[in-house]
Amino acid sequence: MFLKAPNAVAQILCLVFKEEDVELYPRSDSHSILIFEVNDLKEAIKEKNVIIQPNSPSPGVIVAFIEDNGVPIEFLQIDRTIAEDGI
Repeated sequence: MFLKAPNAVAQILCLVFKEEDVELYPRSDSHSILIFEVNDLKEAIKEKNVIIQPNSPSPGVIVAFIEDNGVPIEFLQIDRTIAEDGI
């Protein structure tokens, strides 16, 4: 599912449904994951329960995970001038 919201602070990129016996991240035993693209990752995770610290899995992409009320949420900050096409 992709929802685009021009000029939004965050937009939902994807809802990943957990399948049985698939570990999405260390605490993903019972939850799906919401994924948001944000303009400012540091601000988005400020004062949140960060479960995976910001890291860069590929050029132009910074990702971090928080947990909110037991639900994992992934945040992406993408520099489209650097990131690969299709991200």
